Amino acid sequence: MTMAEAVTASASRHDLELVALAVTGGRTAFGELVRRHGSAVRALLRRMGADGALADDLAQDAFLAAFEQITEFRGEGTFQAWVKRIAARLYVKRWRKDAR
Repeated sequence: MTMAEAVTASASRHDLELVALAVTGGRTAFGELVRRHGSAVRALLRRMGADGALADDLAQDAFLAAFEQITEFRGEGTFQAWVKRIAARLYVKRWRKDAR
């Protein structure tokens, strides 16, 4: 399967299927999750007070943390909500650090 075929196949899958593939090392599957939910995560961070560049940086950090912790996602809520919680925690941690 070519990379383009893999991306097309990933685009038609449900988030839970993509998470299951990402758990087994599916980078293309995780990339699809980032593509689907990246703008929502960045928008949340901007609503919390981050400027555009900081929102981009923290969103990237949140997705990196999500990739590293993907086995901890239990599917009790949506993937988007889970990664948004990670991003919000990172923002609050950064805000507290900067406030000192």
